[in-house]
Amino acid sequence: MIAGSFERFLYCHLISFLVPAILATNYTVNRFYVLGAPMWDSGWFAHLASTGLRNPPAIGGLFLSDHMSLVLGVFALTHQLTPSVAAPVFFAFAHGLWFGVIGLAASLCLAPWLQGMISVPLAILCALNGISLATIGFPHIEIAIPALILLILALWTHGHRLGAWPFVPLLLSVREDAGLHLATIFALIAACRWRQHRHWQAGQAEAVLALTGAAGSSAIWLTQEMVFVAGVDQLHDTYLGTPIFHHVDWQFLGHRLSRLGQNRSYIYLPCFLTLVVAMCRRSWLLAIGPLAGLPWVVLALVARSPVAGELMSYYGFPLMVGLCWPMIAAQQGFGLIDRSIAIWLLATNMMLSVVLFAASGCMHDRRPWNSFWFPNTTLIAATESALDELLAHRVQLGPIIVDDAVGSLRPSAFGPAELRALMAFSATETEALNVLIFQPTSWLAARKQEIIAAAGLMSGYRMRRTRLLIYSKSPLYGLNGLEPIER
Repeated sequence: MIAGSFERFLYCHLISFLVPAILATNYTVNRFYVLGAPMWDSGWFAHLASTGLRNPPAIGGLFLSDHMSLVLGVFALTHQLTPSVAAPVFFAFAHGLWFGVIGLAASLCLAPWLQGMISVPLAILCALNGISLATIGFPHIEIAIPALILLILALWTHGHRLGAWPFVPLLLSVREDAGLHLATIFALIAACRWRQHRHWQAGQAEAVLALTGAAGSSAIWLTQEMVFVAGVDQLHDTYLGTPIFHHVDWQFLGHRLSRLGQNRSYIYLPCFLTLVVAMCRRSWLLAIGPLAGLPWVVLALVARSPVAGELMSYYGFPLMVGLCWPMIAAQQGFGLIDRSIAIWLLATNMMLSVVLFAASGCMHDRRPWNSFWFPNTTLIAATESALDELLAHRVQLGPIIVDDAVGSLRPSAFGPAELRALMAFSATETEALNVLIFQPTSWLAARKQEIIAAAGLMSGYRMRRTRLLIYSKSPLYGLNGLEPIER
């Protein structure tokens, strides 16, 4: 009887991990081979996760000057065990892993409360909440930050503090600011414990973890500043501007608030609901999750970049812990929130976030669930073979240009003369072009047609059993799989 209960418990965790991991992996593979992935940044990450921390030739330099994401180097070492796996496919597995971790963290919190397999649907919903769905449409490494924080919180509040600590260095390796997100949450937990028990030792362990996160991020940031003196200044370029806040005025703030109000209700309404319940129950503990995300919201309000400022796609990741917070606040490590209320609030938050996401705007993909199906392995194999064929005949093809969707499939194969952000090629470069290779995506579709017209590319082809299209100045011969397109 005990063994059977234990097996069901493990099945809950396994299913809660596998379902979101598989769906996210499926989506990411389909993003590359069917929908067309952006080279900046998904193709970029596929390259880094497969080859190491040196940027693809079209970008140059080391990625660490942009972000101190050492975890990508760990993935690259892992890829050496399966070198035959295409970079986009390997990155898809790496990306899907983090959604599985969110589901696992939710299952660790919920399975002890809910009998049988009842916890599984809610754990899966936690992994595929509105912020997750926004992130999945633009595959990025940052999803690992809330995933690992939720796992650390799940272990910590279950009394497995030693088991939580090994994930802290892994979290710090994701990005230079990851430790600050952890520090904010645990500093608030420590303050809440001090307030409750009126004794400095009550929140000592949480304070130590908060200091570790803050110190770790600070050390990584300083290292980046010292080593990459001429690197990319993400803080000023994306958020503060140069001079600081020169772009901010009342009109700017009004526009930013309006855009957030129109398009990010799947983030702020669930968090607001949690705060309302916290106020009604006079529980500072229940308010910690949403409050921990406030510094990020303030930073978004003044961000120079509209993509960051409007919390598009993955930029809402620091607020995911607040979305899932009710399941943390009711754990045995706290035990101050009624579990029935926590489950009701968590389920409401998750469903609200998904429904509101479906009605939101300004997304890279507003309907990611349409691409959760299992990838077409024949399409993947044919696409990889076609790229091998095209690259083997580069001399015959002459000067070529590829779009983001093709560049993201083979980031290491194309230099800045062939692959460029926004396809920003000069008139001289376009006139010298002999071949354009692309996928039929809406992204930069008009620009591709401009290039075809300006370069006089009269012969059109499709690579058999793929979505690859080729336009050239003169007929192409000797390539396997070419199918002429009637114009």
